[in-house]
Amino acid sequence: MGLGVLEDKHLTHVPGTSKIEDALTGGIITTDDIDVADRHRFKRGTGKYSHIILVPQPSDDPNDPLNWTPLKKHTVFASLMLALGVLCASSPVLSPGYGTLMVELDKSLLQIMMTSGASLITSAAFAPFVTAFALKFGKRPMFLFAVFIAGMGMVGSALSKNYTSLIATRVIQGIGCAPMEATIFSIVNDMYFVHERGVPSVVIQFVVAFSLDGVGIVSGPCITNLGWQWAFWILSILTLSVVVLGLFTFHETLFVRDVISPEFASEDDLKDVSVSDAEKQSQFKPAKGLFCKPWELVDSGYTSVSKAGFWVTVLRTFPMYMSPMTWFAILTFGMLQVFIVISSSSIAAVLMSPPYYFNATDTGLTSVASLVGALLALVLFGPILDWCVRFFSARNGGVFEPEFRLPPMFLATLFVCFGFVGYGYSTNHGIHWMAPTTCLGMLAFGQTIGCSTTMAYIADSFCDRSAEAWAAISIVRNIISFSFLWFISDWLAAENNQQVFGILAGLAVACTATTIPMYIYGKRVRSWCYRHGFVTFNNQLVTKTESKTSASLDEKASE
Repeated sequence: MGLGVLEDKHLTHVPGTSKIEDALTGGIITTDDIDVADRHRFKRGTGKYSHIILVPQPSDDPNDPLNWTPLKKHTVFASLMLALGVLCASSPVLSPGYGTLMVELDKSLLQIMMTSGASLITSAAFAPFVTAFALKFGKRPMFLFAVFIAGMGMVGSALSKNYTSLIATRVIQGIGCAPMEATIFSIVNDMYFVHERGVPSVVIQFVVAFSLDGVGIVSGPCITNLGWQWAFWILSILTLSVVVLGLFTFHETLFVRDVISPEFASEDDLKDVSVSDAEKQSQFKPAKGLFCKPWELVDSGYTSVSKAGFWVTVLRTFPMYMSPMTWFAILTFGMLQVFIVISSSSIAAVLMSPPYYFNATDTGLTSVASLVGALLALVLFGPILDWCVRFFSARNGGVFEPEFRLPPMFLATLFVCFGFVGYGYSTNHGIHWMAPTTCLGMLAFGQTIGCSTTMAYIADSFCDRSAEAWAAISIVRNIISFSFLWFISDWLAAENNQQVFGILAGLAVACTATTIPMYIYGKRVRSWCYRHGFVTFNNQLVTKTESKTSASLDEKASE
């Protein structure tokens, strides 16, 4: 048992567990058998990462996303973050102006909040379909199609004159947002090695928090001075600009590679695999440039990852609910993001009431505190996450377990709990507005840390089933968010703020407390998921290698 992580009784090697060499100085993830790796010349990193054996192993094709230059990877990732930012901002864009819309459209607060709920529930319904579309036809066409559809929905909302048309156009936006929620994390896995995924994970959570919390800074004054339609006009201009940018910068990231995992390498697999560099390069097309051909919506070299039919691929999302790791991610990552939606949507109901009487502009500006909290998490959390991996691995005999990423969840729990309790107490007792806004900053800080922790853990554990896993997670998360939006306004009216947000704090503690059993039993859970087909190790490995290795490991375990 390594530092509280229970050993598995079935597999000799559990996917995700790796030996670490020189853990105190670099946290280098290598294979369990360094001699085999050296003898067969597995690919390693460059520069300061030259001693790291790359996981997953890239192919020899220069167009393999794992072989892209850092500039090309970061350009694709930047396009993805711009799209994520504008699409996430579309959900709470009206939050600061709920009072204005209630008067103008003659609807209750619940009905106005359902304009955001319509987008959430539509995204949940379409998640399995867009995931299947991405696996069958590629993530580039999915990305361009999704952002374009969302942009058209925003144009429709800007032209809306009544409540019915606003709801209909918000549904269209939900269709466009579904792919971002379901596949964004798998795109990171497509491009980055295991030792590179920490920073992108934190950046993604920062962009989500920045968009959900920060959109009010712009939309609040916009709604007050220009009208709520102009909030959608601005978003639609930004969204359609991202489509144009994506035509030139967003390359296809799905790639089928026939390589052998250093984690599962055997003598039979590795026998007589050496060929000359010249012979390797002659098999492949020259590397593509930094920019795409805008008229080429589907990459000319793309090969479908999923050999099954479209509807079979759609249905592959639902067995993921049999995996305990999926439910752990729902209870931590999913619920923490639900709390972001709740906090951003309830601000208007709380701060536009006595004793604060904030208008739309004032309500929007309270998001500055949340942005500061998310930014601090972005700056501080990456080093903390890496430090935890090095610290625990060094004290575990140089062996890395994905569960070593989970301890920062304790910090997230503290900040989310105190943020909710402080926000409820301060608003209930009419304390100066700086107190509740500071608590919102604490809440954003904790949410960013918690979501990033779960994302890094799931990336290390699910691997090539991550698209289906995140689709399953986003479905439940959006359904829960929709449910909270349905009754949060009536709940706030029936109970005082201290009771409501105190209950939410308790719920947050209960959800994140599942980190404790996952830390202890996580290795056995990973083994169970691997043995039952919910996860295979190393993204897009050749199937025959996985099955041969799994069979040999099971034989050893049975002996």
